Amino acid sequence: MSLYQALQLSPLVLKQHLKHAKNYKETAYIYGVLTLRSTLLIAFAILFIAGLNYYFDEANSSVAVSLFCILLGIRFVPYGYNIKHSLGAMTFSFILMAASSYINSLKQPLLYFFINLIFLLLILILTADEPIMGNAGIYVFSYLFISNTPVNGHLMHLRLLELGLGLIICGTIMVAKHRQKDPQRQVQTLFQNFTLKDAKCRWQVRLALGVSLGLFLGQLWHLPRVVWLGYACMSVLLPNSDEIRGRVWLRIGGVICGSLLFGLIYKQLPSALTLLIGPMAGFLIGYTATYFLTTVLNCFGGLMLATTIYGVDHSILFRIQNNFIGAVFAAAFCLIFNLVHRFIANRHKTSLNP
Repeated sequence: MSLYQALQLSPLVLKQHLKHAKNYKETAYIYGVLTLRSTLLIAFAILFIAGLNYYFDEANSSVAVSLFCILLGIRFVPYGYNIKHSLGAMTFSFILMAASSYINSLKQPLLYFFINLIFLLLILILTADEPIMGNAGIYVFSYLFISNTPVNGHLMHLRLLELGLGLIICGTIMVAKHRQKDPQRQVQTLFQNFTLKDAKCRWQVRLALGVSLGLFLGQLWHLPRVVWLGYACMSVLLPNSDEIRGRVWLRIGGVICGSLLFGLIYKQLPSALTLLIGPMAGFLIGYTATYFLTTVLNCFGGLMLATTIYGVDHSILFRIQNNFIGAVFAAAFCLIFNLVHRFIANRHKTSLNP
């Protein structure tokens, strides 16, 4: 396996190779690949995000971060249908992200709930035809991050230009990597085959409805940094139902550990060095292959941003509070959703076999 091929692998796959390393030389090589991979990703992230923020304002940093995530994902995972329709779907998804951020700025929770439900479901149908490939997490995160940092006026114009540039970049990568894949499959097939009898379609509805409802309740309760509640709902509802119970506790435990660890490090470091906390956490994520540790380290970037608004102690409190509410709500919602589905399915069977 060449160095280039090894750098394309995820930390999970590299850790599996590490377990089967035959000698010290192979072990050292894999650790070297993990280190180089993390270094290159962090360097690229800093350059990419800082460059976009410079031209399109830091108020639109949510767009820069989202485009970075989408760019990394689209290199490996297509949408599952022909390239012409895939480019149209990407364009439509970006338009929905921009529109949702404007609608959220109107401060109408009920309207925003219905918009979230429709927009998220459309994005999931268009981009996450194969849930196991991870597109759902990337695009739902991007949608939530962009829509929950609304801007107006000139900043909105810059946001549209930034999304347009991102569309050109990500679209170009999509064409270069996936233009020959699934040439006969068209996007309308996804909608023609959409039915709640299908497990994938139920999962898409459950994820869109659960996240939208969680955000709606958070806005009604006037929770600060309500998007964290949305991320928690998304994170818990992403996998299949049988994984959710354990994922709830891993999410809550990871957020508590990550938030408290952030507070300890932030208060011990000189103020001039606190800006390094986010990049260092991002670097360490390159070594992690578990949901718990990723959750711990993901707290650092979010808390660094929130600290500039709420201060470190309140940010930690809000992070733990919103994630606890979001994770517990998502588990309860999933239970109710599954019970309702079974009830309707049983009623349908009874009506067919009186």
